[in-house]
Amino acid sequence: MTCIYLDFETFYDKDYTLKKLSTEAYVRDPRFEAQLLGVAIDDGPVMMVPGPQIAEALRLLNLNSPGTFTFIQNAKFDGFIITQHYNVPLANPLCTRAMSRWTGLSRLTRESLEAQCEFLGTGKKGGFIASMMGRRASDLSPEEYQDYVNYCTQDVVQLRANVKAMLPCMSTESLEFIIMTTRMYTNPVLQLDRPLLEDYMDRLNKAHQESQQRLQHLFQFNSQEEFLKALRSKKKFCDLLTSIGGVVPYKVSEKKTETARKKLEQEHAELMALQTDDSATEMGIIQRLSQIERELQDESYTVMEPAIAKKDLEFMALMDSDNPDIAALATARAENNSSIAMSRAKTFLDISKRGSLPVPLEPYLAWTGRYTGGSHVENVKSDGVNL
Repeated sequence: MTCIYLDFETFYDKDYTLKKLSTEAYVRDPRFEAQLLGVAIDDGPVMMVPGPQIAEALRLLNLNSPGTFTFIQNAKFDGFIITQHYNVPLANPLCTRAMSRWTGLSRLTRESLEAQCEFLGTGKKGGFIASMMGRRASDLSPEEYQDYVNYCTQDVVQLRANVKAMLPCMSTESLEFIIMTTRMYTNPVLQLDRPLLEDYMDRLNKAHQESQQRLQHLFQFNSQEEFLKALRSKKKFCDLLTSIGGVVPYKVSEKKTETARKKLEQEHAELMALQTDDSATEMGIIQRLSQIERELQDESYTVMEPAIAKKDLEFMALMDSDNPDIAALATARAENNSSIAMSRAKTFLDISKRGSLPVPLEPYLAWTGRYTGGSHVENVKSDGVNL
């Protein structure tokens, strides 16, 4: 068994960063450039590989061997670089973020390398990377380049120390599960049907436009912008719904109920502290105090609000109404407030233009161990694909 610990340093810029692009989009972007690779084998020294030599180094590491286990701080990112940018398969990628979840470490601190090191006492992460925005390795002075090398070296040293601290607490099954889940992202096999997605997007756009035009004519709005504002407004939407014979559904608002109760409690405290010599005023205060106390003691006291969110069952029923105008109005609000079908189709279509579909599932993020969708790495934009 061979343990490999590695970390990439890559080019980033103000508009080309993981804060704005998903891992998949960032790595497959034409601007992508790996500038350094820090790697250590077992307990050996950290070797620093400059950008032009990374492809050859990865091939020599034998990463696809069943006996090679590759430990990475954010395995989806670095692993995706290895498989997609360098076309080197990964047999056993292991993410230390996922390991921190299994061990319970992530319940006590954040999952970042910096937080892990601070908690485990394995060192203090450097900050040189903040000075690399918009800069290539070739832009650096010899002194700056050495600082860059030292920064990457330190990351690999700390990564290895954190792995050794957590590994005794891991079970064989948990490691196998992390490997399987990481490979679902780094070794993607799902091919998206681009023509089918393009056709679906066209149909969604046409249906969206036809629905808006029909409703805009029905309610005689002066412009589409005015109509869209009315759709997004809770009050105006309810007025529109009522005007065509619809019934506004309501639901209990826990947040508003809690806020209302706090206001009643505050008013009660203020009235209790209020002193007056006016008997009429005093009687009014007593009556109001009595009313507030009854409302606070009433467990059924709630504040209602229109149930017109897309996931509300009552609102979903409106979209299936036998009245075509009511169904069209509710559907138009759902599409304009949260055009999930269109945005998801666009996400899949964009990915299809770049390559196969990686599966972004997170193991052990929930304490029960079940999968969680999307990306949950600090300062990394989600893939927008919840499978």
